Amino acid sequence: MFNNDNETDNYMTTEYIWDLMIPYIPKDKVIWECFYGDGKSGEYLSTKGLDVIHRDIDFFTNSYGDVICSNCPFSKKREVFTRLKELDKPFIMISSAVILSHVWFQKLFKNEIGVIIPNHRLKYKPLNSDNDKLFTAPPTWFFCYKIDKVKNNIIFL
Repeated sequence: MFNNDNETDNYMTTEYIWDLMIPYIPKDKVIWECFYGDGKSGEYLSTKGLDVIHRDIDFFTNSYGDVICSNCPFSKKREVFTRLKELDKPFIMISSAVILSHVWFQKLFKNEIGVIIPNHRLKYKPLNSDNDKLFTAPPTWFFCYKIDKVKNNIIFL
């Protein structure tokens, strides 16, 4: 369970964003989509043949799966990435591009992080939105830790 009190955390990952990430997600591992949102991400990843755990539980007190793939609540970036480092599991986490310039992030991951940079600004669906209008976010990238296909590289899509 994650309390989405901050408005910046109320944007859901769309299918086309997951489609950009899927080629990098290990197919032979159990994936934990750790931030529940509207619940649709786990359903979508399952339809792509991935073994996914996606429950409305607290990320900060639980640990599931072999690989973590999710969209980081932007108001909790530091706490989320600190927890990810503690868990020391491979991950692909969507977050704002600016995170790479934060000293705390650089100290946490030093030379251990890979980045996938989309060739356009990503669009997200507002939580509980009744229409199909998408929100264009500031630059967001995929940050990868211990992901074989990325390995501390920068990949431009």
